Amino acid sequence: ITDKNIFGLSNTAINLRITNKVSFAKNLTVLDWFFYKKLLSEGNSSIFTNETETYYRQYENNTAGLDSSNGKYPLWWEK
Repeated sequence: ITDKNIFGLSNTAINLRITNKVSFAKNLTVLDWFFYKKLLSEGNSSIFTNETETYYRQYENNTAGLDSSNGKYPLWWEK
């Protein structure tokens, strides 16, 4: 997580036996990052592979995504 932007609900496999260890606040905006950070902080491990592909649909209300006006990838709070 400190080296690559790799965690997302569409590109990460999770051992379901550890998912019940995480509780979520109702006002979370970036759920996937919170979820994986919490799992890793509790001693769970992860590996990275570049052998997979994710097809991601961009739309106007994405929390993070490509801003066509400047080519950056802003988060909603940076706008």
